[in-house]
Amino acid sequence: MSADADPLDPQVLGGPSSHVVQMGECLGSIAYEHGFFLATLWNHPTNKELRQNRRNPNVLLAGDMVQIPQLRV
Repeated sequence: MSADADPLDPQVLGGPSSHVVQMGECLGSIAYEHGFFLATLWNHPTNKELRQNRRNPNVLLAGDMVQIPQLRV
């Protein structure tokens, strides 16, 4: 770490990825699996199309794509 680096800057864990929904999954279980709150994934701008198509985070279809942003500590 350089002398002028801010030690309070969040660390980024992993990069953004996609999750293909499997039968029986809901956004709550996907969020938990990846270390997020449901609302964080549901409201993330990269999941806008998913929100428009499904309207309910608990009713996803197999094959839907959920965008998983970078996890920050």
